[in-house]
Amino acid sequence: MTSEHAAGVTLVMPMYNEAADIATVLASIAAQSYPHDALYLVAVDGCSSDGCAQIVAEWLAAGAIGGKLLVNPRRRIPTSLNLGLAHARPGDYVVRLDAHTTYDPDYVAAIVRAFGSLPECVACVGGAVRPAPAGRFGQALVGALHTNPMGLGGAGLARDRETAGPVRSVYLGAWRPGMVAAVGGFEERWEANEDSELAARLRRHGYETWAIPVRCAYRVKDGPLAALRKWARYGYWRAQTLRRHPSEVRLRHLAPPCALVLAALLLATPLRMLVGALYALYVAGVFARRAAGEQFAVTLASCIFFPATQIAWTFGLVRGVLAPALGAPPSEAPRAPCEGTRRLLRDEVQPIAVDRDRVPGSIRGVQTVGIRAGGIGFDDAHRALAEPFR
Repeated sequence: MTSEHAAGVTLVMPMYNEAADIATVLASIAAQSYPHDALYLVAVDGCSSDGCAQIVAEWLAAGAIGGKLLVNPRRRIPTSLNLGLAHARPGDYVVRLDAHTTYDPDYVAAIVRAFGSLPECVACVGGAVRPAPAGRFGQALVGALHTNPMGLGGAGLARDRETAGPVRSVYLGAWRPGMVAAVGGFEERWEANEDSELAARLRRHGYETWAIPVRCAYRVKDGPLAALRKWARYGYWRAQTLRRHPSEVRLRHLAPPCALVLAALLLATPLRMLVGALYALYVAGVFARRAAGEQFAVTLASCIFFPATQIAWTFGLVRGVLAPALGAPPSEAPRAPCEGTRRLLRDEVQPIAVDRDRVPGSIRGVQTVGIRAGGIGFDDAHRALAEPFR
């Protein structure tokens, strides 16, 4: 594919304190086989304190790929994604990136090819989350959730696909031009599960999400305790998504709470020994399905960590079911899709005083623009470092 015939692709990458990994991530972006002059990177920083923004700014200034750096003081990923989408080039495909994930050289090219060959009703494509090899025990244990079917029940299992096919959601994701804006953008009240909520909204509008044969490697940063807290949060926001979109409820959402209730009931009866037998079968399954080369200690710890993750997710799910509902999705609010973000960027851009000491690295050569948010659901102003580097 020559660059003059290549479709434009905007890469949107939220980030916060990713200095340890960002250079490797940027190298994988620079190694993409897709024509570089058709790529455009919009990095949205959550006011990092580790110099991450400076690294990205210098990389963009070097000119390998065009782009811009934005700052989102709210730090929430959905807000960063919407801000990045608002700065995407018109008519571009949009590919979401993660700032501690590396991408195979054919990643972007495979996405564009997929959109070209799939029906127009396929609005979103992507792959599976695949953890990169971890040197530390805690990170290897968390990564095993995605490589052992006994961890997440296959829902988050890393699978290599040979062919494309419909799924409920994908890791990260990529969308046809204008598609996310057409259904209202990402739900900014969601602190997690925003990708599944968007996929559900797309389905309500008649569109599909497909998994395709693309590969990337996610570096696990969390240890086991942080992962348990994260999965409890995932459960809470999954409940909010299912309450808003009841048709999205699947057996896999009900299995963990049902299994927990069943175990509790059995423990209160003379059949309590059956719980031990069932757990022994589960342990055998964990060992039988572990990834090749996985350390014995990781597999052994997984026999406790996997059920603990499901319990944390279940308690989060119950808490989410009992919490107040959060109202209509963006596309059903009394405004045009993404009107709030467009108006924020079009009509309410005003110069404001910016404390340069709070902008990581005091990035040189970038125009600082303050964007004041009024009455559209943003609690804090977006600060956009909005001038392209080329």
